[in-house]
Amino acid sequence: MRSGVDGNPYTISFGSLRIVNLSGEDVTRQYNLTKVSGLLNLSKAEQVLDFKLPSNLTFGADTNLRANKQGGEVSFEVVSGPARVDANGRLVATSGTGTVVVKAVTPGDANYLGAEARQTITLAKAGQSVS
Repeated sequence: MRSGVDGNPYTISFGSLRIVNLSGEDVTRQYNLTKVSGLLNLSKAEQVLDFKLPSNLTFGADTNLRANKQGGEVSFEVVSGPARVDANGRLVATSGTGTVVVKAVTPGDANYLGAEARQTITLAKAGQSVS
């Protein structure tokens, strides 16, 4: 039997451990638990970061960039191709047609490791109207 941070004793049965933060919230799923030489190691959990882009976008158009994540803020950047991410977090097709690779990044925090995801979108020619 050992003492917890509050001085009260606790018992650990590996495989049935429940981790509760100071607010009483069960945060067990936020950690990877492994038994090493009779010790319990807590490590940061891997973070799931996912975002979707439309299959294509026409020159001059834009689309919102949003991500599903578990941790902190997400930033987006264009890795390659004729587009940019504007200050409002929108992907803007700026200078032609072709394939654009967009990367989303979220840093780690006290509970999660950092994560990165990439998606590809095709920029097509805009329709022409003649009057």
